[in-house]
Amino acid sequence: MVYKKIIVLSFILGIFLACTNKYPKGNASNSKVDSIAILIKQGGNANLNFIERKKAIEKAYLNSLQLAKDSTKLTLFSKLSWASYKLKDSLLFRTINKKYIQLAIHLKDSSKQARAHWDYGAFFRAKGIKDSAYYHSIAAYKLYTAKSNPYKSGRVLNLISAIQADVKDYTGSEITGIKALESLKPTKKHKYIASSYTNLAIANTELKEYDKALEFYKKVEEHLNKYIGKDKKELKLSLLNNFAVVYSDNKNYEKAIANYEQVLISDSLYIKDPKFYAKALNNLAYSRFKIGDTINLKQQLLKSLYVRDSIGDIEGLSSSNYNLAEYYLSNKDTLNAIKYTRDAELYARKSSSYSRLLETFQLYTRVDPTNATHYTQQYIALNDSLQLEERKIRNKFARIRFETDEFIEENEILEERQKILLGLIAGVILLSFAIVIIIGQQIKNQKLKFKQQQQENNLEIFTLMLAEQGKLKEVKQQEQQRISREIHDGVVGDFFGVRLMLEGLNDKSGDEAIKERQYYIKELQAIEENIRSLSHQLHTSSHEKIHNFINTIEVLLEKINRYKTLKCHFSYDNNVDWDKFNNNIKINLYRITQECLQNCMKHSKALNASLAFNVTKENIEVTIKDDGIGFVVKRKKKNGIGMKNIASRIKDLNGTWCINSKKDEGTTVTLVIPIVKEEGTNNY
Repeated sequence: MVYKKIIVLSFILGIFLACTNKYPKGNASNSKVDSIAILIKQGGNANLNFIERKKAIEKAYLNSLQLAKDSTKLTLFSKLSWASYKLKDSLLFRTINKKYIQLAIHLKDSSKQARAHWDYGAFFRAKGIKDSAYYHSIAAYKLYTAKSNPYKSGRVLNLISAIQADVKDYTGSEITGIKALESLKPTKKHKYIASSYTNLAIANTELKEYDKALEFYKKVEEHLNKYIGKDKKELKLSLLNNFAVVYSDNKNYEKAIANYEQVLISDSLYIKDPKFYAKALNNLAYSRFKIGDTINLKQQLLKSLYVRDSIGDIEGLSSSNYNLAEYYLSNKDTLNAIKYTRDAELYARKSSSYSRLLETFQLYTRVDPTNATHYTQQYIALNDSLQLEERKIRNKFARIRFETDEFIEENEILEERQKILLGLIAGVILLSFAIVIIIGQQIKNQKLKFKQQQQENNLEIFTLMLAEQGKLKEVKQQEQQRISREIHDGVVGDFFGVRLMLEGLNDKSGDEAIKERQYYIKELQAIEENIRSLSHQLHTSSHEKIHNFINTIEVLLEKINRYKTLKCHFSYDNNVDWDKFNNNIKINLYRITQECLQNCMKHSKALNASLAFNVTKENIEVTIKDDGIGFVVKRKKKNGIGMKNIASRIKDLNGTWCINSKKDEGTTVTLVIPIVKEEGTNNY
């Protein structure tokens, strides 16, 4: 007990001595501080005009500089920094915030340093200076994390997530948004938790993960329902608009229209927030345009344009002019379409809205097709430069993170040294207290390291999840290619044969012709049924065995011979058990044969063709030959989908193929496929 009392008394004595040395001249009078506070309040009063507010803030700042007590100055600078930011006077804000951050560093007040960096981050983001915004936001986050302040750490992470989305680093924005949620959820601050979910929804919208985006916006809605604040109504209107944006991007225009209409019927929205009103009206009109609802459409687009022009919304004017250009283009009014496209380009350049500028170049190719090449070149040049700039900014973000970590680490080392020096000056009693502080700091650092390790592990898990999603997309693409081949090689071939025969019956009449037409109508019905069940067949075909393979080929040739335009002779090795080859070989070999014979009928004008299947020790060799007109084989010639499908199937089988043809000498296709037996077989 005695030891504890000594430590407490030592601590009180140390604080007293430190304060006495730091402020020898005494504190500023309360009346002067109160007068400065009144001036700051006037500077934040939105009912006063800009000049009056600016004069109040400037006077408050000059009076604050005259105060003797640095801690009082620091508190007032914090309020002045925010007031000048809200005033949107860049020079005044930067002047005040520079002094603010210098004094915070001098007094070693990390909380105020963090606040100053936070204000800088918000300021630079509003000015479009993304690298500076990111630098100061990261610095604020590191300081708040070091102070174990999850609420403010989470809010700064929300700002960082928004900045990452600004430079189209949507994956990084999503990761940061998740970290923000981890910090904010325990605080029960529903407004800022909703802000984190909003950032996640925006990132997923841009990544075209619309279902996930809608789930996150539903989370936003849950937390806004729990939130009690004056701006709750405005936040809910913004949420309605965000839902509409997702629906519109996902081409669900009916739902988008319903949400935009709810936004626009809000009480006095046109008066309270004309910029938001014009945006919602423009988006509503565009969604209606997309579904062909043109009633009063032109009036809505022009009204949005008028409101935006009256308030000087440059970026909004670009969007309105773009939509009007599309409207006139759809009505084949080329002159107006070109006029509004040019206006859209002009305002996109003025507002530095490069994504809209890219869209405008694309629109030019439709409204002014004679100069399409010129606009396409402009599009490519701008797109390439934007991608390069975005990569540079992301790399700069990575360097900022690294340099900020080093800076903070150096500050921590300096602080530790100063603590030790103060402990030596204070004497043995204060030294005991310093040891206790150092031990506590070490424990705190260990906890921080543990938390950081947890965050790194979470990030690694998230990265693995993204990788799995990428693999899933790749498998989907492969499956789509396989389905495309099946449709082209199977269904299209059957349609071609039936069409060919029906065309031949156009000039015939009589009972025999009627009977043949009925036969081919039944063939069409069979093809229709085949298409209806194609999804199920394709899903299971690669896993089911094809029995009596040779008979299947013969049925195919029988169909071709029935068309009477091509006679095909088939030869194969009777000593080989063809059904024991790997099922994948049989499926692909059947489709390749079908495609080649269709090409004989479509293109070669051949009267006769031969098909030969042979087996060597290691390969299946297939030869398809016709007596048609032939062609000159050009290696670099761009192939059609049929030839691409053959090449793709041969590649899947690890085989090779070649085409030999000369004009008027027919064509020969040769396939060599490595042998793979069906599982459980020992011979062929």
